[in-house]
Amino acid sequence: VESSPPHVAGAPPLDPAYTGRSRIDRLAASADLIIAIERSGPGTDGNCRTMRGKDMTSAGIIAPLHDVVVKARRQTPPARRPRFVAVGDGGNELGMGAVYDEVATYVKM
Repeated sequence: VESSPPHVAGAPPLDPAYTGRSRIDRLAASADLIIAIERSGPGTDGNCRTMRGKDMTSAGIIAPLHDVVVKARRQTPPARRPRFVAVGDGGNELGMGAVYDEVATYVKM
């Protein structure tokens, strides 16, 4: 689902404590296309969860790779922003907020 402008306004803040921050910054600045396949993304509380609801962020078992997408999609000018493709099946993946109504209708939680 292409969104224009991208759904970044409600995205959680970037995690400044993440030790891979410079790598995330370089990836975000150089990407032309970002593809996320079955990659958990943060919910409204900013935490990434499994499809069963386990909080992976608080458990420290997931790196904030979603920051690459958030930072890249905030770039200006808009023409420099990379395209973003997300593939998911449970509604907890990156990009699924753009199709929230469909997820709520068709995915059993």
